[in-house]
Amino acid sequence: MVKNLARRKKTSLSAAPFRAAIFVILTMSGILGLFWAYDEYLSYRFALDSIRQRYLHQYQNRLIEEMESVIDFVEYRRSQTDQLIEGELRDKVQTAYTTAAHLYSLYKNEIGQEELKTMIVEAIRPLRWETGKGYYFIGRMTDGYLELDANFPEMEKASQLEFRDANGAYVFKDMIDIVNERGAGVYRYLWPKPEVDGRNYPKVSIVRSFEPFNWFIGTGIYEDDMQAQVKEDVLSRLKKIHFDKNGTVACFSAEGVTLVDFDEMRSGRNVSTLVDAHDTPFGRQLQAMAQTGNNGGFIEYMRHRSDTTEDVARMSYVKAYPAWNWVFVTSIDMDEMEETIQRESSRHLKVVYREVAVFLFLFVLTIAVVGIITYFHSLKIKHGISLFTDFFKDAADRKFKFNEDEFQYAEFAALGEFANRMVDPGRQDQARHAAQDFDDDGGLAERDQRLHPGQDARDHPQRARVYRLPEQ
Repeated sequence: MVKNLARRKKTSLSAAPFRAAIFVILTMSGILGLFWAYDEYLSYRFALDSIRQRYLHQYQNRLIEEMESVIDFVEYRRSQTDQLIEGELRDKVQTAYTTAAHLYSLYKNEIGQEELKTMIVEAIRPLRWETGKGYYFIGRMTDGYLELDANFPEMEKASQLEFRDANGAYVFKDMIDIVNERGAGVYRYLWPKPEVDGRNYPKVSIVRSFEPFNWFIGTGIYEDDMQAQVKEDVLSRLKKIHFDKNGTVACFSAEGVTLVDFDEMRSGRNVSTLVDAHDTPFGRQLQAMAQTGNNGGFIEYMRHRSDTTEDVARMSYVKAYPAWNWVFVTSIDMDEMEETIQRESSRHLKVVYREVAVFLFLFVLTIAVVGIITYFHSLKIKHGISLFTDFFKDAADRKFKFNEDEFQYAEFAALGEFANRMVDPGRQDQARHAAQDFDDDGGLAERDQRLHPGQDARDHPQRARVYRLPEQ
């Protein structure tokens, strides 16, 4: 029973080629499949990385171009500051000069000079400009005696020739020299601000002569006030800048105060408090990038779209502007890149599905072809084995010989020839005579002596008499 069970568990020789072929096909298919999948994955990653790098390079170049445009605009406005100051001051001093000349022409023959001087001074005193910060002053060319200083009346009715600014310059003496030389001109000096005690600020003034009374009439503006006006103009301009589909320009101060942002709700906030759609503090990254140097740098973060529930990747280019202690930021959404990557992923997935279908088709076709071929060979092997099985069954009862033409394989034909020799009577007699001759010559005894030293072959007659053809 156990022997029969063990026999049943053994692999059939006729089925072995089919099983071996299937094993080889599955193994090779698995290896090729893994190699193909890995190669497809590398191709997919390479394609996506190429798309991302190409778009990132385009976005970076676009942001750099826009940043250069912003800085060029600011530099232009800065370069125009002096011209704007001088132009505005000339207009303002002309207003005072026109007022004085008009009053003089009206009343020069009706009232005395002192009374007319007082009329002119008091008519000009209340004139203000630049939200009240701009005012006028009038002095005598001969001795620097101030007839009017609308912002510092305590300096009036006294000579100010010896007055010096914080740098030691003789302010009114220099102004008189300019008027004497050119009739009018620009003068720069340091002057205190009424609202800021104890501090002096750079100031620019224009003075011109008023010949009827030998006066100089002047007005001035603090440079930082004019720069503040220029900065306001620049910020107003930056708010209106938009490029491409969603590109914007932002600006924050060195202290981190947001001056301009595409989101009006963020203006005035500290940039360090800004977080993106994933709560990443990208505002701190902006500040850190601004502190790395004047070359600037890029950061990426996620922005929540107000019109949808989706988030979009955004890139910003940050660059400091030390002249004003500002930091400019040009930003652009990277939705076009994400859409392209998504399309490429879908396309690649379709290609993979198609290639998998082709692979499976070829795999099934190969299994079918190999299965059919090995099936027919298995039948031939089974037929040959059946012939040998029948032979051994019949060999004991009758002299049965193989027909060698019935074998499909050379090995089976050779085995059949050897089996025919076994049952051939003539060959059996020859074998017995050969064995007898071998015994007569002592060959067998000598062989036994070698195999069993010290024993006589006659003690084992059964070994001395048995010599047959080798069992198959």
